[in-house]
Amino acid sequence: KRNATIRAETEVILGWLKSVDYIDMIEPKRRMEKQKEVSFLYNNFFFQEISLHLFDKNYFHLFSSCEYSRGEVVFSKGFRPRALIFIKEGKISVEFNTSIANMHKIIKSFYEYIFANPLFMNLSRLTQKKLLTDDIIKVILKYINDPIFKNLRGYSQKFLDELNKDRTFNIVTLDENDILGLQEMFLGIPFFMKGIVNARKLLCYEITFEHIQKIIYNEKQIIIP
Repeated sequence: KRNATIRAETEVILGWLKSVDYIDMIEPKRRMEKQKEVSFLYNNFFFQEISLHLFDKNYFHLFSSCEYSRGEVVFSKGFRPRALIFIKEGKISVEFNTSIANMHKIIKSFYEYIFANPLFMNLSRLTQKKLLTDDIIKVILKYINDPIFKNLRGYSQKFLDELNKDRTFNIVTLDENDILGLQEMFLGIPFFMKGIVNARKLLCYEITFEHIQKIIYNEKQIIIP
């Protein structure tokens, strides 16, 4: 029971609802909304080895929801996240401001670093695919194998100057079910591009690296073989 004194400073109309009516009318709706959130996160590849009941009971409370508006910067060059972000709704345009020539060097170095990194090679195949999706690999190979960079001899100085001119590249679009922060968490690689919300709003869930590691340790999941 609750005891309280209510003092009205203006004319007030009060309404009340019996607890039994609340349970019958409102609580089922609240549970349904929560179940949608739980299911969204649970269906991610990270958590497939945990039962839905245990995920809801032990880990769902570790997540916090977040929202961004169109044009907001979610991450930028050099940013080192301390949490994973699971995109539920909306899109992020990943941009990179540099020259074409420098882009080629950076992407080539990144690609070589990844596949020479024992941390990456020791991850499960499923996790590798999440870190480097087919779309990302397609973009990387496009720049690495561009015939222009095979031999720059014979090109005019004007053309070479254009290659070294800074510009903004739209690299890829991230949307529903994509995850931000995997590279930093597993490989220690900070963001080297900028992510801008390219939708009316971006809805997502965050969980700290510390809490994700706790889940991995507790459940001995397939994330790390």
